Amino acid sequence: EVDEDEELEEIEEEAQDLEELQEEDPIEELDEDIELVDEDEIIAYLFFGQILASEESIDRQWLRAKANLEWYKDQDSLEILFKKLNILDYQKIKACAVILKACSAYIWLDGMVKKASLSDIQRVNAYIETNYTKDITLDSMVDALAMSKTKLCSLAKNQDTTIMKMVRNKRIKSAKRFLEKTEYPISEIAEMVGINDYNYFAKVFKAVERITPRDYRKQIKKEHDYSV
Repeated sequence: EVDEDEELEEIEEEAQDLEELQEEDPIEELDEDIELVDEDEIIAYLFFGQILASEESIDRQWLRAKANLEWYKDQDSLEILFKKLNILDYQKIKACAVILKACSAYIWLDGMVKKASLSDIQRVNAYIETNYTKDITLDSMVDALAMSKTKLCSLAKNQDTTIMKMVRNKRIKSAKRFLEKTEYPISEIAEMVGINDYNYFAKVFKAVERITPRDYRKQIKKEHDYSV
């Protein structure tokens, strides 16, 4: 009980020290994106992160980060990686922020980054890349991209495919990555890539890959075990 009281006292003192430091020069001010703008349009961001502050215990920083990462399933592995991050004192972190701001000004003045206009097919690909986890239809793409169905279909035809095949292939490609890198249930992976019906997902996966998702995962695991 005495140990718990001492630990609580230490935590409170640490919190007070951090609060005083933030009042003097708030750490939150360093946690901001730096925008690169061209023709009044944001075209990129500069930022730095994955740094721990030496003025606060790693455990406390982990608890604060964990509160925003509850969606991540493997919390134990994440905590191990988190506690391996670089540790800098506040003044060095502040110096990094100042340097980053100077770099952004130089990039803008020197014209290193300019806005590029995407071609129509690039816009289609970008839309699919961003929205393949959702319910995508030709009508939704027509509204989002301000293109006619005829134009969308023509763009896909020029790539020797169809719009729905482009969406399907993106979903299967993403599903393969989950099957290779995670232990998520296949039904959950199906939902994560925008296909809520497991049986339909398995059917589509096999049609594209000539193998079921379950057998694909087994095959990848076997290859990995053999290489090890």
